[in-house]
Amino acid sequence: MPRYLIRRLGQAVLVVAGVIVLTFAVMRLVPGDPAVAYAGPKATAAELAEARRRFGLDDPLPVQLWNYVRDLLGGDWGTSLHTRQPVRDDLFQAFPASLELVGAALIIALVAGIPLGIAAARYKGRLPDLSVRLSSMLAVSVPVFWLALALQTVFASGLGWFPVAGEYDASLDRTSPLHLYTNITPWTR
Repeated sequence: MPRYLIRRLGQAVLVVAGVIVLTFAVMRLVPGDPAVAYAGPKATAAELAEARRRFGLDDPLPVQLWNYVRDLLGGDWGTSLHTRQPVRDDLFQAFPASLELVGAALIIALVAGIPLGIAAARYKGRLPDLSVRLSSMLAVSVPVFWLALALQTVFASGLGWFPVAGEYDASLDRTSPLHLYTNITPWTR
């Protein structure tokens, strides 16, 4: 048992290291210049050079990778190029809404999954079992981004039940019949 745990922990460390290196590589291979994204498209050459120096983009790639890993493990996740705020602050601001979405998804999965699993087990080989297996296989096979767009089209654009993006603007509280049910999101306002 201890050998198994040590082997699994070693594999986990290798996976995390691989994800870190892959993330670094993807950030460097994506078209576009982060310095331009930070300084703006009309920035002067001096402003671009200052942005590259500030973010260490003028260092050699091995040095950039070392700094990336060191800062990541040290909890310094840098500054967002778009919001110009610390990334950690952006993550903490989005965390309550993400927690709300995960909780809702978990409740829906439990409420739907347990009865469907029981029905599939009870009627093994018959229509309920085949329907549950087919629908779950399709749900797992569909790319998440496509499913999100399809659900957004149906529930936001078609039925008008949800906003197309984000939650809602708090200034609409007095003029719109929107209600808060969880009271999680006011933490970010």
